[in-house]
Amino acid sequence: MTLNSIEGQRSQLTKHPPRWENTTMHQRPSFFALLALLILLIPGLGASWPMQAKPVQERVILRVNRNLVVKGYLELEDDMVMVVRDLKGDIQSFSKTKVQQIIRLVVPQPDQRGVIYMNSGHAQEAIIIEDAFDKVVFEVDGIRSELRRGLVNYVMLEPSFQDQYEHFKKQLEPGMHARHFYLCEWLFKKEKYELAKQELDLLLSETNLDKAHRLLVYVNAQLALNRDSGNTRDDDKTPDERENADADSGKGLIPTSKLLPQQLLTQKDVNLIRVMEIDFSAPPKISIKPETVRMLIANYREDRRIPITPEGQARLFRVAAERPLDLLRLMFEMRTRELYSEVEVLTEPRALNLFRLRVHNAWLINNCATRRCHGGPNAGRFFLHRKGYKDERVRYTNLLILDRLELDPDWPLINYQEPNQSLIIQHALPRESARKPHPDVRGFKPVFTSGNRKLLANTISWIQAMMHDPRPEYPVDFEPAMINTTTSDDAPNRP
Repeated sequence: MTLNSIEGQRSQLTKHPPRWENTTMHQRPSFFALLALLILLIPGLGASWPMQAKPVQERVILRVNRNLVVKGYLELEDDMVMVVRDLKGDIQSFSKTKVQQIIRLVVPQPDQRGVIYMNSGHAQEAIIIEDAFDKVVFEVDGIRSELRRGLVNYVMLEPSFQDQYEHFKKQLEPGMHARHFYLCEWLFKKEKYELAKQELDLLLSETNLDKAHRLLVYVNAQLALNRDSGNTRDDDKTPDERENADADSGKGLIPTSKLLPQQLLTQKDVNLIRVMEIDFSAPPKISIKPETVRMLIANYREDRRIPITPEGQARLFRVAAERPLDLLRLMFEMRTRELYSEVEVLTEPRALNLFRLRVHNAWLINNCATRRCHGGPNAGRFFLHRKGYKDERVRYTNLLILDRLELDPDWPLINYQEPNQSLIIQHALPRESARKPHPDVRGFKPVFTSGNRKLLANTISWIQAMMHDPRPEYPVDFEPAMINTTTSDDAPNRP
């Protein structure tokens, strides 16, 4: 069992829509309505009726038919009947067999995630803020948004952290050390460091697992970060404002920006990296042109997976037009590398989107790519581009630098197998908390302090989301640049 399987238990509950209860909220003024009124108005009668009142009133939206939608509070319910107090305060009763759909509004806990199912058929994973009669309020990547109710079918909440934790604990039996360790990893990912330490201490009291000792080091480091006084970076300034503040006041005849590397990836290189990072479980939108199908048929006509009949080949063209991801999967299986560049990736794959939002723009540019650090003339072997950092060519160039540059053979900048041991993470920790601390240079400030502890978890999540098994080698001709300039007293003196 892996950490992904733990997350799978959670996501499994969100994959399937809730049971649709086919009951048109057909009003029955003759029997059901009168009976409901008697139950509500005559003292003591409700106690003998088999339906049970709920301690907290449940909110429902009843789609009776195409022309009738009832919104209100559930007063009484059994297997056959629902009694609802609508928003005007009127009591209505319905036979469940006559209602098209019953939507039960949810009440999320703080930061509880869920899935918003749209009437269009699309779904949106998000932190659910409010599920109301007139709107749904949610948050994605720290940005709060809302949808009017007419666009939303229903919302399904993921189990809360406490529910997941208790469920997993109940499944643990004596001797399940591997499963216990994955629980510890999951707690670390969820930033529940105290619980992670508690579980690791319990696990290590029963077995001497090396990876548990290593994880405990990171847990203790994070707990130490949480006790720090906070982050002292100037977050209010944009990268350009910070660079202007640091710039020399007219020193020298040649602007220092002219000394910096200028080579960036091409748009074709960007697209190739996107192709190599496609995750079929959460795929982006792609397009495959008919010319690409013709090349596939011509170049691989000997392969048994390429049909030889006109009908079979015509089917390939239909697949490219209607289900291009299926054709791309076949191309991956056949290793048609020379055709990968012919696939157009229209939206950013999930892992690369995480890199943009949670790493590159969130802290790498503001902290590591500044003029006095790895974005200036004294960057040394590790240079990052920062001019036009919102341009995807700049961002993907920096990603390829992180992927390919080797500063220490034992400490890759990105360690895909053990993300915590990535050099970009170790060097962003406070020196006293890191296993491989940042060189002690003037002006160094850690990124992953108690004020920014979520950045660490986000960075680890990004590395875990990248392709691993096997790790792809991008077919891009590029060598990270090296700056050979004389360092000054203010230079970071990095390796």
